[in-house]
Amino acid sequence: MTERIRWIGLVVFIIVCLNTGGLGAIATTPEIEGWYKLIARPS
Repeated sequence: MTERIRWIGLVVFIIVCLNTGGLGAIATTPEIEGWYKLIARPS
């Protein structure tokens, strides 16, 4: 495997990981307002 292909693979892997995290954030952010108010906090 050439050095260039290894770097391209690394960049693609990092982009996929960041996009996965971004999609998770987009999916969960609207729900924070609802469930956060319902958390039983210690008094």
